[in-house]
Amino acid sequence: MGTLLLVPAPATIAGTGIPCCDDAWECAATVATGGVSCAVDQALEVVRKLIDAVFALRGTHTREYEETVAAVEPDLVESLQGAVASAHAAVDAAQRSAAMARKMAGEDRLAFTRSRSLTAGPPVTVVPRSANNGLTNAHAASGAGAGATRTSTALTSLSIDPPVSHLIPEINPDAADWMKQQAHLVELCAVEASAAAHSLDRLMVVAKEYSKTRVTKVGKVFQDRFLNPVDEVLRLLKSGLSLNNPLEIATFATQISRVVYAIRITYEQEIGTEVRSLGTVVQEAAAPSLNATQEAWAAAGRAADIVARMQRAQKLTTLAARQALVLQPGAGNVRRSGLTKVATRSAPILSRFLPAARNVTLKLAALTPDLDRLAGAAVVNLAPVRARLAADLDARFLGKDPGARKRALQELLAESRRRFGSDQKKLQSVETLLTSEALARGVN
Repeated sequence: MGTLLLVPAPATIAGTGIPCCDDAWECAATVATGGVSCAVDQALEVVRKLIDAVFALRGTHTREYEETVAAVEPDLVESLQGAVASAHAAVDAAQRSAAMARKMAGEDRLAFTRSRSLTAGPPVTVVPRSANNGLTNAHAASGAGAGATRTSTALTSLSIDPPVSHLIPEINPDAADWMKQQAHLVELCAVEASAAAHSLDRLMVVAKEYSKTRVTKVGKVFQDRFLNPVDEVLRLLKSGLSLNNPLEIATFATQISRVVYAIRITYEQEIGTEVRSLGTVVQEAAAPSLNATQEAWAAAGRAADIVARMQRAQKLTTLAARQALVLQPGAGNVRRSGLTKVATRSAPILSRFLPAARNVTLKLAALTPDLDRLAGAAVVNLAPVRARLAADLDARFLGKDPGARKRALQELLAESRRRFGSDQKKLQSVETLLTSEALARGVN
C-alpha cells in the first residue's frame, strides 16, 4: 500500500472539509479501503437526500391532482347553475301566465259560443315532440358504453325542439270560444318552457357524465406519466441503499437520470393536453345551456303576450270590438327575453393544476446536481486524504520515545477494533494501514 507522506500539519484534522475525511478515523478508513468506503458513503448520502426529495414531490403533487379533479364537478355545477335557475324562473313565469289565462277563459263574459254569427275555426292540436331531438341525443350519448367523443357531441348539439306554439296555426279570430283557445296556447307555451328547462337539466347530467369520463382519462395519464415512473425512481433509489461496490454507482445514477428525464419531457405536455380537454367541459356546455335558457324565456314571453292580449280583449264589451282587436296588425307578436349569455367560469381547473404540473418538471430538473454528484461519487481523490492522515500520524508518533510510540500504536489498534469491529474486512484493512504507517515512523 505504501507509506503516507510526512507533511507538517496540526495534530487534529476535525472539520477539514475534505470529503470522507472529517476526522482521523474516517481518513484512515478511506485510505485503507482505497476510497471504496468513501465512495459508498457519499453515494448513500446522496441517495437518502434524493429519496426524501422525490417522496415529498410525489406526495405534494398527488395531493394537488386529487384536489383538482375533486373540484371538476363543483366547477361545472357552479358555472351552469345560473342558467338552470334562469330557465326554471322562465317556467314559473309561463305557468303563472297559464293560470291567469285559465282564470280569464273561465270568467269570460262574452263567450263566443253564444254568438251564432261566428263560425268555428280549425281545431287546436298538439304536435308531438320530435323523437330525434336534443334530449334523445343527450340520453343516448350518456348511456352505457358512451365514449368521450359521443358525449362531447351531445354537449355541443343539445337543444330543445322548435317552439311548440309555433307549430300550431294561428287561431281563427272568428272561432268559437276564442278565449279558451288562447288559454290553451298559453298552456302550450308553458309546456314548451318546461321542455327547455328539462333539456337544461339533462344537459347538466350529461356534462357531469362527460366530466367523469375526462377525469378517468386524465387519471390514467397521471398514473402512467407521473405516479408509475416516480415510483420506479423511488424503487431504484431504495435499492441503492444496499450499494457497496463503487463500480456500480455510475450505472445506478444513469438509470435514475433516464427515468427522471423521461418524466420531465413527457409529463407536463401530456397531462397538460388532457387537463385542457377537461377544462373545456364548461365551455362546451355554455352554448346549449344559453340556447335552452333563451328558449324557455321566449316561451314565457309568448305566454305573457297572449295573456296581455286576452286581458285587453276581456275589457271589451262587444264581439265586434274584440274581433277588431285580434285582427290588428302585429297582434300576438312575442318578445324574446331572458339571458343574453351564460356566465361560465374560465376553466378554473387550468389555472389550478397546470402551474403545479409545470412545477413538477422544475423540481425534477432541480435533482440534476444531486444526480451528477451521485454519478461522480465513484471517483475519490485520495491525495488530500492521505496527506491529512499522514499529518495526524506524524503528530502521534514523531518526536516520542520508542515506548510511547509503541503505546500509541496499541491505542490506535484498540480504537480501530472498537470503531470497525462490525465490518471485519474494513477493520483488517485499517489495522494493516496503521501498522505499516507506524513501522515507517520507527515503531518496532
